[in-house]
Amino acid sequence: ESEELPDHPEDPFPPPAEPPGDEDAEDFVDDENEEDDEATMDEEEALLDDDEDDDELDDLEAEADMDIEELRKKYGYGAP
Repeated sequence: ESEELPDHPEDPFPPPAEPPGDEDAEDFVDDENEEDDEATMDEEEALLDDDEDDDELDDLEAEADMDIEELRKKYGYGAP
């Protein structure tokens, strides 16, 4: 037996998809710890000594003046 073909073929142009991001909004879960994270970061920053900040800046300035090979050795990378 032969199959009957429909009188009208399926629509070759399906309806447009939803704009991107709509699906993601449904999956978004608000992080209840966000405020706590900010408070923790503030506390940690308050504990940092100004001397530590100065030491870090001095180290960064020294590294900026280092040869690339010295930096590689300092961070455990061999020659390319």
